[in-house]
Parts: sequence; C-alpha cells; structure tokens
Amino acid sequence: MADQFPADIARQVRELQRRVDELTAHVKRHPAIPITHSTGDTGFVVRGAPPVPSSGVAIGYSGGEVVFRYPNGQTKTIPTFTPAQPVPDVPVFQSPSNPAQTVQALHAAYQALRDDCQSGLRNNLIQLKTSLRNAGILLG
Repeated sequence: MADQFPADIARQVRELQRRVDELTAHVKRHPAIPITHSTGDTGFVVRGAPPVPSSGVAIGYSGGEVVFRYPNGQTKTIPTFTPAQPVPDVPVFQSPSNPAQTVQALHAAYQALRDDCQSGLRNNLIQLKTSLRNAGILLG
C-alpha cells in the first residue's frame, strides 16, 4: 500500500494552518446568516439579515421579492414582472398580390388590401398595445 502522507509533514501542517487562518478571517469578515431548512417544497428560510456595508447594500429575499437594504435603513424591492398576455399572430393577407390590370380588378384588390390592413394589422397592433399596457410595460 502506498504511503498516504509525504515525508514533509511539517510543510503540510503549515499549509493547513494557513488555510484555517484564511477561512477564519473570511468568516469574521462575512458573518454567517442563520439559515434553517424547512421540510417540503418551501426551501430555505433565512432568520435575521446580514449587516449592511457602509458603502453598499445588502441584497436579500423577503416575502417572495428581492430586497435591497441600504446603510441608512431604507429598503427597496424589485417590482414584480407581469408578462403581457399573448397576442395572436398577424394574419396572412387575403388580397391578391398581382390583380388583373382593369379598373374593377384594381379597385377590388385595393379594397381587399385595405380590409387586410384594417382587420388584420390594425386589430393585431391594438391587441398588442392593450396587452403591453395591461402588463404595465407600456405607459399611456
């Protein structure tokens, strides 16, 4: 069986002591947040909050929202995003692309194109605008 410990045990002990010292210093700079685990699908519950640095913010999670806590005690949350409702695809135009070159055929093609634009594109854009406004993405 191969020797699991190299001959320089003193070097290994010094390296381990250096690592322990680094970890101890790190833990002192970043105090632990008391965390307990709930059973079921609730995930982790945070008890308490980390201290806020004097020149930054503490970021946490509370009540289902991301919370920023500033050194002056003020807190802000990221607004909840509500996706817009789906909007139907733009319909395919039914107007002819190459009508006969007669006055009647051109007039009929113009009317069909106008109907395509009015009932297809315009209605689709109105639905899109309404959906975005209702989701709070579009103002006005």
